[in-house]
Amino acid sequence: MRRRVEVLEFISELFSTSHDWLQTAFRSPAIHGLLAPWVLHAGHGPDAATSGFMTALIAVTLELIGMPIPRGGAARLVDGFSKLLCDLGAELHTDASVEQVIVRGGKVAGVRTAQGEFHARRAVICCVTPQQLYLKMLDRAVVPDWVAANASRFRYGRGDMQIHLALSEPPQWPGGDERFLRTAIVHVQTASMESRALSTRPTAACCLPTRRWLSVSRRRSINRARRRAVVSSGSSCRRCRTIRSAMRPARFNPPTELGAQTFENATPIA
Repeated sequence: MRRRVEVLEFISELFSTSHDWLQTAFRSPAIHGLLAPWVLHAGHGPDAATSGFMTALIAVTLELIGMPIPRGGAARLVDGFSKLLCDLGAELHTDASVEQVIVRGGKVAGVRTAQGEFHARRAVICCVTPQQLYLKMLDRAVVPDWVAANASRFRYGRGDMQIHLALSEPPQWPGGDERFLRTAIVHVQTASMESRALSTRPTAACCLPTRRWLSVSRRRSINRARRRAVVSSGSSCRRCRTIRSAMRPARFNPPTELGAQTFENATPIA
């Protein structure tokens, strides 16, 4: 009986929202502001089911492990994995869009691209959407009807947009606090938990939010090996990331929906 209760309690915690978990676990508004934005990096809003579990998981990861970044920029991570795979005997082919996953004798045999066929020894790993795989890449004859029906009902979540800015000097943060200049990621957000929830709800209706959450990234502050942007008019590069906002807004009003207005009570949280 006790074990059954523990399972039910775990399920309840698993499906909790980030908003509820933060208010239950912490009293400090500063901690709320520090942890709340991270769940957006996982594609969840603060009121979404399982977002509470994801916030807790991210918080534990940040505390115990941190946020490792590759020295020299994100491209070095790709280079490292490429070398690892090549050392194991793999061949890497880029600019080769897969047109079809080949199935022979009821087993996956390889893939067909514009460059030709590539044969698999054991399996084919497809990092694509269900619609791409089951409705496009696989022959319809090998896809069960119920699988095709489920794939056709698949709906995409929020999109993601990044804006890279070349600045003539580092940004002037409120109060002149130099700690922001030494911080790799700064979340800019409204002050209250309720405002944070309101800023993400319009995206579910395919609208850009009037209240924004921004993630301002400056990895070079802790990674001097990262390449500086080469620009003619600026010497400082910042990445401004609008996390999980709608990419195709149903209604488009530049003065209010694209951020022409200033933030109301915006508070930078390092």
